[in-house]
Amino acid sequence: MRREIGLEGSRDNRALLAGAEGLRTLPIFEKIDLEAGQRAISFTPSKRWITRILPGMKVWGRFDIALIARCRTLFDIRLYELIALHQGKVTPRFSLPGIDPRTEGMRWEDSRRKWLDSAVRLSAMTGNTMLFGVVDDGRTPGVPEVIVKLENPGTTWEEGCLYRYGKPVRAIEVGPGGYRALSSRETDSKRDLKRIELP
Repeated sequence: MRREIGLEGSRDNRALLAGAEGLRTLPIFEKIDLEAGQRAISFTPSKRWITRILPGMKVWGRFDIALIARCRTLFDIRLYELIALHQGKVTPRFSLPGIDPRTEGMRWEDSRRKWLDSAVRLSAMTGNTMLFGVVDDGRTPGVPEVIVKLENPGTTWEEGCLYRYGKPVRAIEVGPGGYRALSSRETDSKRDLKRIELP
């Protein structure tokens, strides 16, 4: 458990015990205990807290501290944050932040390689394959938006939904072994697939 919360260098559980003791004073738990020889935490959240806080939450995710420690760049961290927030959905998709065709340094062309390299690393770390839809509407000079769709064993993309975006895109498939840009014809030929097919 020390590895899971970023304390793998610790030789004992003092930090864990102190943290659990501090958590006991918060009104968000009805019960919090250390189990399995003080190597695991079990807790019961307060019903009052759940009813007050969770109904207002629209998006939440589970973050793995050990995985964050393996991120090499700010692009890795930002993309992992988005993946963690969306990967539990049935049809997970999100837009990359900070893409602006009018601002130098924020254009897709300026950051394309960094986002895709991060996506390859995070595909290997998280078990998600990804489909980047680079929007090309023909009206806006440059790329106004990049939409990312995730595919993993828990997703259930319907036929005709995964490789379609409802707007003109250039598709890029991303997996742990790399990424590949698809031609319009290739994207069209995959329109009924429910899984991302990597070469």
